[in-house]
Amino acid sequence: MQKLKSGYVIWFVLIVVVGVVLLLWATQWGIGTSPDSIAYIRSARNFWTESVSASNPALIFRPPFYPLLLAIIGLTGIDPFVAARWLNTVLYAANICLVGMIIWRYQPHSPWLAVLGALLMLLASPLLEIHAYAWSEPLFIFLGYLGLLTLASYLENGRKRYVLLAAVPLGLALFTRYAGVAFLATAVLALLLWGRQSWWRRVGTAVVLSVVAIVPLLLWMVRHAGHDRLAGGRALAFHPAGRDHFWQAVYTFSDWLQAPTALSGILRIGLLVLVGGTAVALLVRRFVYARRQSNPIPVFYQVLLLLLPVYVLFLLVSISFLDAATPFDNRILSPLYPALIFLGIYALEELFQQCRRWRAAQIALVLLLLFVGISAARNGRWLLQASQNGLGFSSLTWQQAEIITQIEMLPTDTLIFSNLPDAVYFLSGRSANPLPRKRDATTQQVNHNYETDLLRMGLRVNQEDGVVIYFKALQGNPALPTLQEMTNTLSLHLRVETVEGVIYGSQ
Repeated sequence: MQKLKSGYVIWFVLIVVVGVVLLLWATQWGIGTSPDSIAYIRSARNFWTESVSASNPALIFRPPFYPLLLAIIGLTGIDPFVAARWLNTVLYAANICLVGMIIWRYQPHSPWLAVLGALLMLLASPLLEIHAYAWSEPLFIFLGYLGLLTLASYLENGRKRYVLLAAVPLGLALFTRYAGVAFLATAVLALLLWGRQSWWRRVGTAVVLSVVAIVPLLLWMVRHAGHDRLAGGRALAFHPAGRDHFWQAVYTFSDWLQAPTALSGILRIGLLVLVGGTAVALLVRRFVYARRQSNPIPVFYQVLLLLLPVYVLFLLVSISFLDAATPFDNRILSPLYPALIFLGIYALEELFQQCRRWRAAQIALVLLLLFVGISAARNGRWLLQASQNGLGFSSLTWQQAEIITQIEMLPTDTLIFSNLPDAVYFLSGRSANPLPRKRDATTQQVNHNYETDLLRMGLRVNQEDGVVIYFKALQGNPALPTLQEMTNTLSLHLRVETVEGVIYGSQ
């Protein structure tokens, strides 16, 4: 691999430094937190002391590697909430570097493309957002692409040790998110399709890779699996992905192309077809040209072409059978973003190398600059808002909420039920139980015991002098009881009402 010129190195380092500074600026009030974030942080705080299956079910519903890293950092005395901010900052720099270095490795004659790849990672709002929250996707993306890169090295040189070296990050990606199945399945398919050995030896190599990658998570799941649910804490039921998921995907992918907010769904589909069709045409042209010139297409890029459909197929199967609540949003689809950057830049190089005399190349350059400018402007607005108020439950709006002050004034042993138990724990340090649900979030099955559960909750509140804390921000959730339902059904007394919510107690 050629040595990168000092001028490009300076630009590369500058992009990474800017990314780190911007992320720290956006999270100056603390790393962003959502219910998932709080589950990770709570798991990390209790990792060494609580029973996973009984007291810490989040480590069954979500694989444990991300909270485990936070817990290890916590051994130094740093709280996992603080540790998550610094870990994700390091991962942001690592992911930007990884993308740039991979592009440089496979397209060394155009080093400016490596800088462009790093810049696109910096300007990618979905990637900035997932790194600004205490989520496991940044770690998952780094491990997944590192694993595929190492596997591509094996397919290129045939050295067997690279199979085991690839199994480690792929296994850790699976130990971070169950979606790591998609990365592992992609690796297995790549081995079967492009391995240099005989067919049966390829199968054997794929089995070795799979076993080494899967065994740690398999042992964890078997050890902590419940009796009434599948390993992973999810029940098996059929709830197929439908129209809502399709439109979620359309809006998410078109937003990645910086489509105007007011653009209609049909026009967004047209934009995706236009951009996607152009990219596919350029990739096909480049593949054909490379074959004619006996210049092999980088195996890594071939592997990425497998990853895209495999990952989407995994999501469709997961939504249809395991977790109907999974959305096609920025966070869930973010692992595809680096692959699209790699393939997009590969297609862009074809456009500039083979079509330099075409006006299309000039148009493409103008569109690229326009995309960079719009991305920078939108990210700038998001960063400014995040730095001023914070993100999620870490925001000043939540931290300074009057209802949180009222919760902190409750006796420490108060029994609490809430429609946002994660927020109660994170903001006040109090444990809270969830309200009864009308239907299961993951299976969408109706809870036939809902009315009984609601009455039982009211009975406990009255007998144990407990409280029900209801945040108005979630009062439109159809799966939860409304305030009117609770007041009409239960014998509860209004204790406190604030702008953010209400607190009901026993009569």
